[in-house]
Amino acid sequence: MTAVRGVTRTEASRGARLRSVPVGDVTMHPGFWADRMAANDRGIVALLERLEAEGVVDNFRRLSGAVDAERRGLWFTDSDLYKWIEGAAWSLATVADEALRERLDEVIDAVIGAQAPDGYVNTAFGDDRYADLTTSHELYCAGHLFQAAVAHHRVTDDDRLLACATRLADHLRATFGPGLREDADAHPGVEMGLVELGRETADDRYLTLAGWFLDRVDHAGLRELWGHAVRAEYYACGLADVVLDTGDDALERDVVRMWSSLVDTRSYVTGGVGGRWLGESVGRRYELPNASAYAETCAGIGVVLWAWRMLQAAGGAEFADRLELALHNAALVGMSLAGDEWSYVNPLADSGDDEQDPWMHDLAGFNLLFLPARRRPFHPVTCCPPNVNRLVASVPGYLYGTSAEGLWLHLYAASSVRAAGLGLTVTTGYPWSDRVDITVDDVAAGARTPRSLFLRIPGWCASPAVAVNDEHLPPPEPGTYLELHRSWEAGDRISLDLAMTPEALVAHPRVEANRGSVAIRRGPLIYCAEAVDHPGVDVLEVGLAADSPLVAEWRADLLGGVTVVHARGTRRVTPFPGLYASASAPVAIEPVDLTLVPYYAWANRELGAMTVWLAASGLRP
Repeated sequence: MTAVRGVTRTEASRGARLRSVPVGDVTMHPGFWADRMAANDRGIVALLERLEAEGVVDNFRRLSGAVDAERRGLWFTDSDLYKWIEGAAWSLATVADEALRERLDEVIDAVIGAQAPDGYVNTAFGDDRYADLTTSHELYCAGHLFQAAVAHHRVTDDDRLLACATRLADHLRATFGPGLREDADAHPGVEMGLVELGRETADDRYLTLAGWFLDRVDHAGLRELWGHAVRAEYYACGLADVVLDTGDDALERDVVRMWSSLVDTRSYVTGGVGGRWLGESVGRRYELPNASAYAETCAGIGVVLWAWRMLQAAGGAEFADRLELALHNAALVGMSLAGDEWSYVNPLADSGDDEQDPWMHDLAGFNLLFLPARRRPFHPVTCCPPNVNRLVASVPGYLYGTSAEGLWLHLYAASSVRAAGLGLTVTTGYPWSDRVDITVDDVAAGARTPRSLFLRIPGWCASPAVAVNDEHLPPPEPGTYLELHRSWEAGDRISLDLAMTPEALVAHPRVEANRGSVAIRRGPLIYCAEAVDHPGVDVLEVGLAADSPLVAEWRADLLGGVTVVHARGTRRVTPFPGLYASASAPVAIEPVDLTLVPYYAWANRELGAMTVWLAASGLRP
């Protein structure tokens, strides 16, 4: 089994400077991401069992007559199975698992068997296909089939699912466009899929259709990111893909404007997106509540997908920084450490109370807020679990990139790569350790002319240091790529020191929820306080002492091995006297020791309160 290409294919994209490295050309070594990928592999197997139990696979089998059963589940569950296929395919690029390969083949056979003679594939709609694209998600599901087929083809060279996807895309071309149906799915997603399918098949007609769908929205008139968070991000990803392939300057300005709106006014400190439960939406500028944060796992993944596409255009380090932030925090928090439970929404503060809303439950007879903030083995809306599966399985494809100049190191993980004529091994304990060692293992015969290595210097690192073969270089600028241009030889060594000093972050003063508060960051990780580490202490009411040092400590015995941050905090000796009290009333306080853990790992122990933000200068005496 040979991986052919990476997570995106931009070799022929006019607006792209960078290209992906095939997932199979990266070998993961023991470390943080190898552990997360191993857990994810277990989750891929567990999730298929749940999808089978919920009838999601049988929904396809019934259309071919393989089973006699009623359709089960919500009308957009096809997309969940397509994302599972993509995740399983990427997993097989790095782990040869014959049992998983057999199960994947069975699922693909079920999908192919459900395709209508004209190419249409959807298990929820028959004669009423495309009757209501405002809610049906038919094209959204198709987009995920396209992405699954491309991943499967790139990993296995098997073109069965790719042929199925191509027939569906040709059906869409015959159905939608000028003079045909001129509406579009209210949930974007088909556009990314069409572009990548066009790249895989070298058929520009799919790119043209993707652009036409995107033009159903006045993207030039979108001054800010608005509405349903995942839909907005997937729409922007589609625009970014079209920009990469066409080099359209006007479209690029639209995407950049939307990106600026995201990072400047609508992102959580974790990189997550979505301040409102209402409509799963981003909300207004600076609307970033903590306990009521939606911050859907899929929205965190959407940031990763979007940032990756922005990065491909010109290699801007700010996009890689945002990708790293969202990947390690907003996306990874959606999967348990064991890999077999997932969250849908991800608050930045939680009381630890029962999630059921009793008023809504009594009124409706069931809990209308059926999307819990804590991880579960299954969710009725199953979009997030397979989305995590496909992202984590494809992480090797995000570590490196290539350009005409040479090889790029975007994210640091213990791994080896062969690309751009070079073989490299990266040895690191990142994100726990601030040391990254890079060894040139070999240089291809045709690559002995000078070429560049581009090392990302994270924007969070205030004092980076780099040495080549023990020769110390001038300190590089944080938030850039450091270009090392030379004739490389096997045995050359590069050391990169990225000082991971814990630091306190403050929010823009217009973020009401965080006025007078700080969040703790160490390297790419955001930290939180959990009740389980503070018996008898209400972590929602503690403050961080004004002069508190922030001390990092490695804990191999905790949460699978993490670096914690210790700090001095304060709390009230007596409870607050009421809902409100005089500002001049004296307050007796006492010190409390705080142990902060990485946000991605919260809620993996016992149920209890959690907070990311702490009062900035302790409680006033």
